Amino acid sequence: MVILSVEYAAQVYGWRVSDRLWSRLAAGVTALIAVLGLVGAVAGFQAYAQGRYEASPHRMAMDTLKGQAEAGATVIVDDQTTYEQLYPFLHTGFRLAEVETFDYLPPWESRLAKVIAGASGPVWVYAPVQSPLHAWMAQTYQPLVTFEFDSQRLIKWDTP
Repeated sequence: MVILSVEYAAQVYGWRVSDRLWSRLAAGVTALIAVLGLVGAVAGFQAYAQGRYEASPHRMAMDTLKGQAEAGATVIVDDQTTYEQLYPFLHTGFRLAEVETFDYLPPWESRLAKVIAGASGPVWVYAPVQSPLHAWMAQTYQPLVTFEFDSQRLIKWDTP
């Protein structure tokens, strides 16, 4: 549009435009389009990410973790889908781990103990209220803080 506008103005006002000037104008317009496209892509990605965060069913838990948990804290979930929904928003500030409790998998208790052993400081468990992770943790560790969101429970456990 810029090039067409300049060409139209040149015809209307009788400007003499050399081929060299047209080449510079085309290069300038191309650079402008590239810069504006990059700025638009970045702004669009940020808007998309913010929209996904606000639409997440786990937003309240993520907000709580960001406000209450220490940087680098271990967060354990018991479901692949929950892990995939939390990861894009929490992976830079927390250590996320998944310990599924299905019967067809190896014993989850040993996998959970291994994740806890690799943690430094308290561990957060985010799982459904009826998850066996909460019962196992209650037998072994002391809960420090408990939050409940719909049918999910987020508990900070005092692990040595």
